Order: sequence, then structure tokens, then C-alpha cells
Amino acid sequence: LSANQHWGTFTDPWTQQPQPKCGFVIVGREGTIASYDFEPTISVQTRQRPVATPVPVDVLASGRRGPVEYVLSRLGQDAEIEGPLSPALARIGQQIIDSAMISAREKRAVGLLP
Repeated sequence: LSANQHWGTFTDPWTQQPQPKCGFVIVGREGTIASYDFEPTISVQTRQRPVATPVPVDVLASGRRGPVEYVLSRLGQDAEIEGPLSPALARIGQQIIDSAMISAREKRAVGLLP
């Protein structure tokens, strides 16, 4: 792709929301939630309230707005990194990926690598 081309969009989705919008629509038995990237509200629709209702999004505190910012904030505070970025959980993810690569290469099921 050239610098002016994007996968399936006319614009860079990080700077200009394309059509269809980037984000998620969660569908359940009793309603839906639409959350589009970089918008100030989500949209909630339920059986009891079929008209989509905008709900303001939470404003994340400094140090919690993205993975790099979070890690740097925790390191700067000499605090433990928790959640999906914690070394213990990240290691499990790496073991899954490494095991999947071996499984694909050898075309057989393999156990989770230690």
C-alpha cells in the first residue's frame, strides 16, 4: 500500500472515522451497545427502550489512556503492572503463540510450551 492508501477505507481511521465506522456493536437478547472509536458517547438500545440512547463515555485518567502510557506511568510510580500487560499474563499469551506456531509448522496438536 502507498502512504495514501488504507485497508478498505478512504481515510486513516486514526485521524478520520471511515464509513462504516470503526468500533464495536455488541448484540444481546435484550439490547445492543454501539461503541465507535473516539466518540464521546456510546449508544444503548433495549427492548424496553428501542430508541437508541446516547450515554457519555468515561474519561480515562492520565496514565490509563493507552498501553504504553499505562506501562510508563506504572514504572514511573514504581508500581506493579497489572492486567493483560502484566509479565505473568503476557507470558501466557506468548506461550500460546509459540505453541500455535509449532503446531502449525508441524501440522499437529502440541501442548502449551513451558
